Amino acid sequence: MVYEKAEETTENEQIAGVDLGVNNLIAVTTNQTGTIPLLIKGRPLKAINTFYHKQRSCLQSQLNSHNKSNSNRLKKSTHKRNF
Repeated sequence: MVYEKAEETTENEQIAGVDLGVNNLIAVTTNQTGTIPLLIKGRPLKAINTFYHKQRSCLQSQLNSHNKSNSNRLKKSTHKRNF
């Protein structure tokens, strides 16, 4: 999604650009001289999420046998991922 708004700017006005994504979670830059652009990678979060979903799928398939210990493991896994 691209959002553009035409405005007049002055030389003293500070402007920042933010780009949200998946492989690069966030990229931020400004028009201030001397400010270093910020880039935060999103791939480690994608890997954590993929591993969580793989484990969750395995545990849920085992829950059909009414194994209560898997239910607790599923709750612990979800709690660990969320925090």
